[in-house]
Amino acid sequence: MATIEPNQKAVVTYLVSIQFIFNVNPINLLLHQQHGSS
Repeated sequence: MATIEPNQKAVVTYLVSIQFIFNVNPINLLLHQQHGSS
């Protein structure tokens, strides 16, 4: 279990990082701006 715990933590951190990157993605922001402008 001691081996699985750090792995799970790493996976969770990885998923959170990816979500954060997608949320702050400039392309994503541009798409939102275009939708608002249109």
